[in-house]
Amino acid sequence: MWFSQAEAQVRRARITREMTKYNHILTKLPEDVIISVRVLITQIEASPVLEGEPYQMLKTALLTPYGKTKWQMAYALLDHLDLGDRRPSTMMAEMLSLRYETTEPDTLFLALFLRRLPAFIRDHLAAKDCKTTSEMAQHADTVFCGMRAMPLQSPR
Repeated sequence: MWFSQAEAQVRRARITREMTKYNHILTKLPEDVIISVRVLITQIEASPVLEGEPYQMLKTALLTPYGKTKWQMAYALLDHLDLGDRRPSTMMAEMLSLRYETTEPDTLFLALFLRRLPAFIRDHLAAKDCKTTSEMAQHADTVFCGMRAMPLQSPR
């Protein structure tokens, strides 16, 4: 996510040259992170006209040790907490952030989401044919908020 924010700043500044992007990112990195890729930085600084693209080389070098592997993300998704006191859409967003692939979530992902919801929400969602994750999360929020707003009935 750090790179997404940094790349948004680069786009906003209309920076397109690789070396300029590289320099921009380099100035934003903490010292301990820079030290971890100092060999690459030294190579790029020694020969700024490398065959590769300096920004992309730096990004790859940083994402490898600092990013989660697909297996770490898969296990985090499997072990994700149940709904608790959050809105269903918040839980969906958290779960989507743990997906390794950037394609549309499949049936297994949606089943993992549904499994973490209370039965009354799950039943409503199963009856509705949601086309997207955002539609499913929005409908789950509606049911969740609707059920919380209902007054408790006293026993007769």
